[in-house]
Amino acid sequence: MHCYDIDVQKADFGKLLEWCLVKEGADRMLLIIHLYNEAGTLQLACARQYRNLLKLFGDYILGMKLVSAWPGTQRLRPITPSLACLLHFDPTVARIAAQAGPRVADWIGSRPKFLPEDPCVFRSNHGNPTLMSVTHEQGAWLLTDKSVHLKAVRTSKDDDVGKFFFQDKWFCRRWRGSAETENIEKEIRKWQPGAKRRL
Repeated sequence: MHCYDIDVQKADFGKLLEWCLVKEGADRMLLIIHLYNEAGTLQLACARQYRNLLKLFGDYILGMKLVSAWPGTQRLRPITPSLACLLHFDPTVARIAAQAGPRVADWIGSRPKFLPEDPCVFRSNHGNPTLMSVTHEQGAWLLTDKSVHLKAVRTSKDDDVGKFFFQDKWFCRRWRGSAETENIEKEIRKWQPGAKRRL
């Protein structure tokens, strides 16, 4: 497997997503929504970020779960989890995503766009993500056996990137904390497979 660095400011997110669809047969996208712990109760860190997730991708959400680690990120002290949102990924979702945030760097939960963070794209039942990112740290990578010839993408000198995902079907680690989660779990139950349309 080869690792390629993506320049998150310059790379065309739409072309990256198209490459993942065509070259790797990707069919899933993972996005992260951050939470915070308010006196022992989990809350959305940015309600606007969550609303944008639902507005853009509501019909494509396959499930959500609380996680302490996801591709590229592992919380050292997971007192507060994040919400991992799994989407069906196809050309329509790729187009919606590319229009919402044309650069990988746009996918961060703050101004001006308030988008979900850390997009990750992969093929179901595959051993590794194809595209993974840590947008707040300006990092993104393609992991593939294929040659990549895209602008602002170059061969990585970092061989350790492949170690930063977990052998779970979403490449995440489920959170096992103890905060009150009832309000977040209500949101999760709304968007389980079949809640809108089954894909």
